[in-house]
Amino acid sequence: MKTSIIIPVHNEEKNILNLLNSIFKNNPNNIEVIVVDDGSTDETSKILKNFKKRFKYIYIKKFGVAKARNIGIKSSSGSLILFFDGDVVLKKDTVKKFIKYFKKNKKLNVLQGIWEKKYLHKTNFITKHLLLKLNFNLEDKSKKEKKHFNFKGIKVSELLTGCLGIRKKILKKIKFNEGYKKAGGEEFEMGSRIFQEYDIFYISKIKVFHQFENIFETLKRIFFRTINYAIFNFNLSTQKRKIFNRFNETSVPQRDIKNLFIVTTLFFFLLASIFKGEFFILFLIGCIIFFINNIKLLLYIKKNLDFLSMIKSYFIELIIIFIKTISIIVSFILVYILRQNKLKI
Repeated sequence: MKTSIIIPVHNEEKNILNLLNSIFKNNPNNIEVIVVDDGSTDETSKILKNFKKRFKYIYIKKFGVAKARNIGIKSSSGSLILFFDGDVVLKKDTVKKFIKYFKKNKKLNVLQGIWEKKYLHKTNFITKHLLLKLNFNLEDKSKKEKKHFNFKGIKVSELLTGCLGIRKKILKKIKFNEGYKKAGGEEFEMGSRIFQEYDIFYISKIKVFHQFENIFETLKRIFFRTINYAIFNFNLSTQKRKIFNRFNETSVPQRDIKNLFIVTTLFFFLLASIFKGEFFILFLIGCIIFFINNIKLLLYIKKNLDFLSMIKSYFIELIIIFIKTISIIVSFILVYILRQNKLKI
């Protein structure tokens, strides 16, 4: 099966060599690799031009990740397209497993892997927390899933393009929306259109290592990604929103939705306690409820790390949900202002 790997990059000087080396070290030479550089201003371009192995390099002005992927698709020759983000590293069998599942299952059209819960380098604790949380969401939901084709996968409505395989015939019909200039929202929007015609599956047996950025960049990404997701949801019809979110528990589980309400209430109780001390008791009760709502996740983190890490994760999850709450409020205000002015989002 002719396979093309497409990698959109922007300022990935610290990561791109690790990804390319992991591809060429473990895969046959007939794999087509296309790197689309979306206007990098660091040393990414220089690194790519000096890389010894053969691959197709395309430089474009900064048009956004959606356009970069579409350009990569147009330049590809494979019938199977694999997308990897510039900040991941492939395991030895990542590409081989994608090819194997698509070869064996002619009706399989979209398949995506997941980040490995282990990490390659010393990293910050927020990264550890996020990796374990994503794996927990996947493992927790997979317990309820039936076998699809010849593998046990999870049917979802989202796309996560960091580790994704799609047959090219689909990408000829359905393209990434180039209105999305920053990474995040384009995945949900594209996934919602594909999901209307084709099944999308997650599988835990296909994994990549993720090279996270520093704490500030990670939290900033969470903030803007949540805004994109919220705006996308606001623009869905009620019926489509119900269908999309029903299969979207991997990245937005019901636990997180409850967390949003709990953290919002906690914030108001904390503010109220400044003026009336009795509200602080309600704030503490809310903290206990938050712990109970996340007990399975926290015990999973304790199992994979230790007790102290579980306590750290409790507070990190509080911070992350608070950031997401602010993001949703910001996106609601944006949607309201734009609709009042009859502008399209």
